[in-house]
Amino acid sequence: MKRFLLLLTSLLFLSAPAQARSPFEGGWTLQPADSSLHFTSVKKGSVAETSHFDTVEGQIDPTGLVHLKVKLESVDTGIDIRNVRMRFLFFETFTHPFAEIVAQVRDEDIAGLAVGQSRALVLPILLTLHGVTAEVDAHVRVSLLSDRDVTIHTTRPLFVPADSFDLLTGLRKLEEAAEAQIVPLGMVSTHLHFRREAGPATTVAVAKPFAVSAPAAQTTRPKPPVATPASATAQETPGLPGPDLSSATSGGCLGGLVQMAKSTRVSFADGGARLTPAGISALDQLAVSLFQCPAALLEIGGHTDSTGGAASNKRLSQRRADRVASYLFEQGIPEHRIAAIGYGEAFPLLPNTTDENRAQNRRITLRVLN
Repeated sequence: MKRFLLLLTSLLFLSAPAQARSPFEGGWTLQPADSSLHFTSVKKGSVAETSHFDTVEGQIDPTGLVHLKVKLESVDTGIDIRNVRMRFLFFETFTHPFAEIVAQVRDEDIAGLAVGQSRALVLPILLTLHGVTAEVDAHVRVSLLSDRDVTIHTTRPLFVPADSFDLLTGLRKLEEAAEAQIVPLGMVSTHLHFRREAGPATTVAVAKPFAVSAPAAQTTRPKPPVATPASATAQETPGLPGPDLSSATSGGCLGGLVQMAKSTRVSFADGGARLTPAGISALDQLAVSLFQCPAALLEIGGHTDSTGGAASNKRLSQRRADRVASYLFEQGIPEHRIAAIGYGEAFPLLPNTTDENRAQNRRITLRVLN
């Protein structure tokens, strides 16, 4: 799903030569052979896997409207059986064969770029995946290579939560088939190349315009995934499966942040999502470390025990996770740096057979993503 976001960045390519004509004149077409769209997922706690899509088509029309289409059956994980599982179990390509991106780029977004120059942009995009349409911001850099060629690459990974696109059921099927836990969050990166084929007085032969699907019944703007614990009084302890970055980032700000994330304990005062004074103090210290390492991204994972219904546990975990994330936002940490997910009771550390085990399963996990 993350790939779509990247595609949107292609809009930036509209940056045209510094001439009087509109930068969108003639239209632009995506050059698939020179472009790539990747997404990374994490399983078994520390195994990161990167996959890509082989078939991506797109165009930018003379008004700056961008249509991009990703053929989900073209997913390539590097392993044939895994490709089949991704297509049929996760994406359900038999009913949702494509992902679509629609965005509008304005002349002023790219005005003034000269050949050899680049510009950082934040593009709002509409991503349609698995029957759900959501608005997401893509952080990209556009580079003007010539008066005909523009490249776009993501400057930050795009977080695509499975639950925001109704993909949790497919994810559980994948986990069962692979016999491994998978973090329900994809991280997308991309490099896109667009070309304007026509001169000022001619038109470009662009791909046939895609039929833009009407927004699905569910249209949302995904919030940063936030995690929350199940029990109101239980202290949360990091434990969400994820890449072990301690060795790769043992020095500098990242190394310190990794250690801070591992040692931070977040607790709640009651059955709701009110932080205790100790929890607030811990998050204040974490915020300091995040400020010292401004390029780092953080995942907040919320977990509960199995007491009560799964749906209510999921809601509680998300609410608490959102509270942790919002507190960090209040301290000045930018929203794009935090992914918050409420996992509910899906990933217990121990069997929920004793009070002690259930207390361990009620936790907040903090994981540095880069």
